[in-house]
Amino acid sequence: MTKLRQILSREANSWRFLSINAGQSRGPWILPEFIARNGRDFVHAPLQYPYKLRPEKQCFANAQRVCEGTRLGLRYCEGYAVRADGFPLPFHHAWAITPCGAVVDPTLRDGKGVTYCGVVLHAAVIAQHRSPYSWSLFDAGRGLNLPLIFHLDPEMQTLMERAQRSAERVAREKAEREARKSEVAA
Repeated sequence: MTKLRQILSREANSWRFLSINAGQSRGPWILPEFIARNGRDFVHAPLQYPYKLRPEKQCFANAQRVCEGTRLGLRYCEGYAVRADGFPLPFHHAWAITPCGAVVDPTLRDGKGVTYCGVVLHAAVIAQHRSPYSWSLFDAGRGLNLPLIFHLDPEMQTLMERAQRSAERVAREKAEREARKSEVAA
C-alpha cells in the first residue's frame, strides 16, 4: 500500500468514526474510502509537448478538456494527489493518463514530488455522469455522486448501509442515556 493510500485509508476511517458518532452515515469518509479501494497509483511526470498548462484551480475541467481535445488516447483520472514536500495533506484532484500510464497534469504548476491515486474513467462514463453543477465526477456540486460510486464499486453501498445502521445505533444509545439522565435528575 502506498503512502497516499495509507493516508486516504486513515482519513476515511477517522471521518467514518466521527460521522457515525455524530449520528450520520454519509460524510467525508466516502470519497477517500472509495479512492483508496479502487484507485491506481501514479507519479507526476513533467508536462510534455503538445500539452500546456491550463488555469489553476480548475483541475477537473482542465483534465476533461485535455482528454477531449486530443486524439492521443488520453483518459480522465480523478482522485487525490499529495505533495512530498511539507505536510502530506491529500487534495481532491483530476489529471489525464496517457495510454502507457504516464500522468498529464495540466493544472499543477510545480508537480515535482507529487503522487496520485485515482480512478481512470472512460469517456462514456464521463458523458453519462457529468453534472451541470460541477466538473468533478465524484463530487457533483450538490454532494457526492453516489450512483457513480456505487456503480463502480457496489461494496461501497454495503459499507454506507453498515455505517447507517451504526449511526442509528449510536443515536439510539445516546437518546437512551439522555433519557436515563432525565429520569435520575427528576
